[in-house]
This record gives sequence, structure tokens and C-alpha cells, in this order.
Amino acid sequence: MLQRLTTRQLLVHGIAMALVFAAIVSLRGQTVQAQPTWDSGLLVNTRANLRACMVTSAAMSTHANAIAQQVTRNFEKVRQHKDWEKAGLGRALPAIETGCAGAKAPTQALEKGSIVGPGVTKQPTPFRTVIMVLDDAAADNVLGKGTNAGLFPYELMAVEEHEFVEVTSGLVVREGFLQSADFADPYLSLALGLQPSKSFERPTEIKGEK
Repeated sequence: MLQRLTTRQLLVHGIAMALVFAAIVSLRGQTVQAQPTWDSGLLVNTRANLRACMVTSAAMSTHANAIAQQVTRNFEKVRQHKDWEKAGLGRALPAIETGCAGAKAPTQALEKGSIVGPGVTKQPTPFRTVIMVLDDAAADNVLGKGTNAGLFPYELMAVEEHEFVEVTSGLVVREGFLQSADFADPYLSLALGLQPSKSFERPTEIKGEK
């Protein structure tokens, strides 16, 4: 049975529908404010899935895709970690994105406390980890002779006025070391916030010869 509406009822109904539509449009226009989170290994509330970025030193730019495949194979190994899903890293392997905007492989010697990315930010990238692959000559200069990899902050966010937390990890690695079992565990595991299976001192300090 059809219900007859008066002109006034139609007007009120039209206004109500317009207000609802305006509210929906307003909500769609709002962006979620990025915040650090401890509920997920992704570390930022705006990250819905695990994403990783890879850049190389200039000398290896022509075969970045082949290097990305090596990195992917290491992610396959780390995905077997017992805490992978518990950490909120999802079930699927991340797509290794190359040539990510703003990410550059370091060219200067790194030391303890170095930051290999933009540093403190209010709008972190979608990447949980940025992997920087260096050729031997660049690695000798950046990491030091005899040093194959190092972990450094890439992005940080403020949690208090003078307190910051790392929300994106930077992993700087010598290309030849990608084939070593020690790259996946402990280095890549640590870069994803996972406890390595091997007893290992967190490699945040470069100890190689400069």
C-alpha cells in the first residue's frame, strides 16, 4: 500500500536526505591521521598490509629487478617465522617495490645513530621496511670493509614532545650477502620486527673497518 505524503513531509524528508548525503561526503573527504601503533608489526595505523621498498646503488640500477627477486626469496624464508601472522604481517608476501619515491641508497659512511631516510615525519610512507642494496665498492664506503649489512632508522614519528619511535626500518646490505642465510635471519627478520631464531646482537652499530 502506498503512503501519501504532504508537501511539508516531503520537504522535511528531502532536507533529512540532503543532510545524510552531506555527512557521507564529508566523511569520505576526511583522511585518517597517521599514528604509531603497537597493535601491529606494521607500526602505523594507516598501513593495511605489509609493503617493502628496495633501492640500489647507482652501479646496479640496470638489474634492479633481478635483485628484487633475490630479496623476495628472502621474504619467503622469513615468512616461515612462527610470529609472522601474529605480528600482523598478513599471509601474502609483500610486493617488493623498486624505485620508490624519495628513497635513495646511502653514499656516505654510516655510523651508529645514522638515519637513512627522511627521519621524523607526520606522514610516513606505506613501507614497513626499506631495503638498500649496495655494490661492493659502495658497501665498503658506506658500511665498511668486512661489514655486510646494518639496520638503521628510516622514518620516525613523535609519541611525546621529545620522544620518537621508529616506524620504518632501513636495511642496508651488500648485494653478495643477499644469498647468505644470515641475511634472512637475523637481518631481514629484525627489519620486520621479528625476533631472530639465532642468538644475535642487534646490528645497529657498524663495526667494520672504514
